[in-house]
Amino acid sequence: MNKNPIGLHILFAILGLGVSLLLLGVGGQFILDMNRYDAYGPSYREWAAFGFSVGGACCLFFSIALIMRMKWARIAFQVLLILGGITWLIFMVSLIRDSQNAWAVVLGMTVFGITIAIFGILFLESPHFLRDMQQAPDSDSERWDILDQ
Repeated sequence: MNKNPIGLHILFAILGLGVSLLLLGVGGQFILDMNRYDAYGPSYREWAAFGFSVGGACCLFFSIALIMRMKWARIAFQVLLILGGITWLIFMVSLIRDSQNAWAVVLGMTVFGITIAIFGILFLESPHFLRDMQQAPDSDSERWDILDQ
């Protein structure tokens, strides 16, 4: 198992694929609700459906590019994390304005979201990740040695 480790770029891409499926699912749910209750829904649902769907599609595209070791995918993910952190902060500020009694919960959610964004940015800038992105993919001859053991 030590001869065939999964690279850090693959692990981060799998995480990105999971997030993209989550965002696409939420965007799809907004679209289904708009079609079901189109006359009664507020206008923010259209923007939310568009935002979640575009965010999910971008995350899916960047994850596939990261698996293919495209060098620009790392920077694109960093920009996506920065925009996601800013959006999360704006969303949390609007929540604290509406429910001032639950300030501890909203503050915890704010810290959690910003921490995830900062962790992702620092992870993508780590020397281990950069070294993993620069390595060439293993040749097929080494993979057959693992099956013979």
